[in-house]
Amino acid sequence: MDPNPEHPNIDLLRRYSAALQDGRAAEALTFFTDDLVLHVPGSSAHAGTYQGKEAVLEYYTRVFRDTDGHLEVLGIDDHLASDRHGASIVRWRLRRQDRVLDVHRIALYRIEDGRIAEIWVHDRDQAAYDAFFPPTVSDDPARSAPSAR
Repeated sequence: MDPNPEHPNIDLLRRYSAALQDGRAAEALTFFTDDLVLHVPGSSAHAGTYQGKEAVLEYYTRVFRDTDGHLEVLGIDDHLASDRHGASIVRWRLRRQDRVLDVHRIALYRIEDGRIAEIWVHDRDQAAYDAFFPPTVSDDPARSAPSAR
């Protein structure tokens, strides 16, 4: 018997990250509660609060579309977890036209009953991300303006 067994939420985050990294969006949705909330800070075209699985899927679809599919996961450096929360430290490389942006991100998760219920995104250089994806008018009713949370 392992004297230091891995926390079950570490396994949850690893499986979720693998699904995202492999482009298995439909599988990634199974890791979410139905009323999932995603908070993306800043003033970029992606900023806002996304409510529900479909809205979160639209966020990932929008990032993929806005980079013409040039979203490369450079690494998932670590996962941390407790009974109610988790965190992933990730690195992405985004390409848009002739520009490249390396994103160093921490995603914080609230976990309920073995599923992700809420996500807060924190980028090391929020201003660079905002400049890379200038704001646009959104008519997406599932998404609201960034909140002060």
